[in-house]
Amino acid sequence: MKIFDIRVYDNFDVVFRVAICKTKKEMIRQYKKIRPKEDHSDSNAIFHTTDYLTKDDLPGKFKSNVFGTIYFNLEATSDETIIHECGHAAFCFERNIRRHTGNFDREYCPNGGGDEEEVFCYFLENAFTKVKQAIKKYMRENK
Repeated sequence: MKIFDIRVYDNFDVVFRVAICKTKKEMIRQYKKIRPKEDHSDSNAIFHTTDYLTKDDLPGKFKSNVFGTIYFNLEATSDETIIHECGHAAFCFERNIRRHTGNFDREYCPNGGGDEEEVFCYFLENAFTKVKQAIKKYMRENK
């Protein structure tokens, strides 16, 4: 397994991790280390939100700048799988970070504006591109 940190916004110190496993068996084994009771035997990839601390159901603070991890199985990693898991990362970012840290509309949208939907899509686009780059790098290094 190889882990890459994906920083979608260069000027924002929050990342999600990509754990690339050669086989489905390895992916399931690695994921079971953090969630032993969950069954993902039918999954080709898994997104896991990092636990964060909350008090009285108020927005929590993550224990680190890592807000989640995508586990990929190279035996079945397609563009569709990558975009699906990046979608989970984008929702997690929106739900647990962006809405509690201020207005990102101007700073994180390429055209300098836009609503939440545009910011979400920009995150998804960047995440997909960077995850594809990480997978290609892994493939080059592990020929």
